[in-house]
Amino acid sequence: MFAARRLAPHAALAARRIASPPVSVRCLTQAASEESEAARRLRVLAASLSHVPKVGWTAEALALGAVDAGLPAVSHGIFHRGPIELVEYFMVR
Repeated sequence: MFAARRLAPHAALAARRIASPPVSVRCLTQAASEESEAARRLRVLAASLSHVPKVGWTAEALALGAVDAGLPAVSHGIFHRGPIELVEYFMVR
């Protein structure tokens, strides 16, 4: 009975190792998704600048830029600080 209890945690650990991909694969996948997220953000910011003269430094400019970049208008939500990120992009560009 004692031996059965000792084996159970090891069996569970082995099952977890098989079920989840190796750390290096997870890190590469995560890095690729972060890279694409950064690329999407830059694409939206660049497209949004053309709308600033019409609608100002607003979330609407970000939404219109998202549409121009081929994303849904609600994608402006990826900018947690809102239009201030558009201003910052303009300043460092």
